[in-house]
Amino acid sequence: MLICADALIRFAERHAEKAEELAARESDPRRRAELRRIAEVCRRVPAYPPRDFWEAVQYYWFVHLGVTTELNTWDSFSPGRLDQHLYPFYRRGLEDGTLTREQAEELLQCLWIKFNNQPAPPKVGVTAAESATYTDFAQINLGGLREDGSDGVNELTYLILDVVEEMRLCSPARRSRSARRARTRSSNGPPVSSAPASVSPRFSTPTWSSRNSCARGSPSPMPVTAAPAAVWRRAPSARRVTSSRAT
Repeated sequence: MLICADALIRFAERHAEKAEELAARESDPRRRAELRRIAEVCRRVPAYPPRDFWEAVQYYWFVHLGVTTELNTWDSFSPGRLDQHLYPFYRRGLEDGTLTREQAEELLQCLWIKFNNQPAPPKVGVTAAESATYTDFAQINLGGLREDGSDGVNELTYLILDVVEEMRLCSPARRSRSARRARTRSSNGPPVSSAPASVSPRFSTPTWSSRNSCARGSPSPMPVTAAPAAVWRRAPSARRVTSSRAT
């Protein structure tokens, strides 16, 4: 376990070193500052607890990569209840002014691109070339109940649903946990209602639109390796870009 943990920390440090190397050669001040921030984040996590939303998202991704690489989970490792885990960092950032909703949305969009473009690891009887033809599947659970039985839906739940609907990617899969009460979104956006507890499992997320868009073949983000969402939305589907916040 210690060997694996040290390896994952070193893996993050290598990303930090690369970001610092790129920053040293970067002429654009804005991009240079972003690269330095990426390096700072990668030196912080997963070696230490995340302090803000960006670090928490990056921590999530590094750990996901570590588990799928080490355990070779046959395409079924699901990182869990993203809205529950990230909400304290999201709420704190909004309250202290270090994070905006738009910044959080872009970081989540970057994370979604990384999930969608992560090739499955080679498996017994399956070559590396064959594994690279499909993504490493994952599922994100949203909503449901908290440990004390109270409603688990929060502002970040709706933001993630917005990301799902806007990005329209095949991975990660999204599932909403049911609660006994019906729920309607108060702000602008699609209503989200939960099925009765007796009808379980029932899921009321925009997953259908993502699946339909994948079936239609539009859009096709597979060539994108690591891109800020704003760049990805402007880029043709076949264009490769290399800059990313969610490294």
